Amino acid sequence: MAGPLHRTRGARHLLHALRDSILILLTVAWWRRLPLSFRQRYKHGTEVVLIIPVVIIGALVSFWLGGVIESTMLSGDYQNWANRVLA
Repeated sequence: MAGPLHRTRGARHLLHALRDSILILLTVAWWRRLPLSFRQRYKHGTEVVLIIPVVIIGALVSFWLGGVIESTMLSGDYQNWANRVLA
């Protein structure tokens, strides 16, 4: 049976995957909204190169804002909040 620490890590990984998926979808949507004349300058598939820095920057921003979000939205205690929600 999984203990509370295991459950909080699982929730954290789930949130990272959700964040990455949202960032990737937003980047692809942004790429598709660019004018066709601009997109045709690049080979098919190069939009993937844009996704890598977006995910890295998104991870850094979420890391930097993690403490602020934890203190304001989760009463300063992520593990206690996760244990209450997941219990």
